[in-house]
Amino acid sequence: MKVVKEAHQKSVSNIVPLDAKTLRKNMQICILSAEHFVLVVELNEIIEGVFIGVTHQLWYSRKKQASDLFFYVTEQGTGWGARMMRRFITWAKENRGVKEIMLGINSGIGDSERTRKLYERMGAVKVGDSFVLPQE
Repeated sequence: MKVVKEAHQKSVSNIVPLDAKTLRKNMQICILSAEHFVLVVELNEIIEGVFIGVTHQLWYSRKKQASDLFFYVTEQGTGWGARMMRRFITWAKENRGVKEIMLGINSGIGDSERTRKLYERMGAVKVGDSFVLPQE
């Protein structure tokens, strides 16, 4: 929970209130669902990184896409991001029906260029851009 709050405070969506009850419920769903991937980095009994991914059917096909929902590593967890990403990619490739892995850099947290380079090292190709219109 602390890691998610930290990431949320740094994100472009920080004006959207974080609801602990909703977060807890959705985390339980992600952990229990076969369609979700949850990986946590714990160092010295402190959570320093979290990766959540999901698979869903493509809107134009019977095949599925795996995508990242949440990917954040604290300063103390630096270096674990690539390991978490490799594990997610392996999970997605082993998941029956997944024909595409979609990765995003949409939160505005941290060094987007560094994350882009990580994705490219993992074999991803940049497609398009994302924009957000924050509502007050």
